[in-house]
Amino acid sequence: MRAEFGNLYIERYWQIDDDLLLEPKGSERHRQHRHRYLRLFEDEFDVAYLDFLDPQQWEAWHSVLDDPRALLR
Repeated sequence: MRAEFGNLYIERYWQIDDDLLLEPKGSERHRQHRHRYLRLFEDEFDVAYLDFLDPQQWEAWHSVLDDPRALLR
């Protein structure tokens, strides 16, 4: 089950990433895709909280959130 959730979120991530690359920055569509990314993160968090996502996978995806230098990029 954890692997299935992980694969689902990876697939969603890459689709959003591909869609973002197709739209000019600052356009309405680009903003919509950024919003989709935030919803993806929220969904991942909810599933991880319920222990349906592998903790190591969560760490690999979001360890940058614990890195104060990442905020400066």
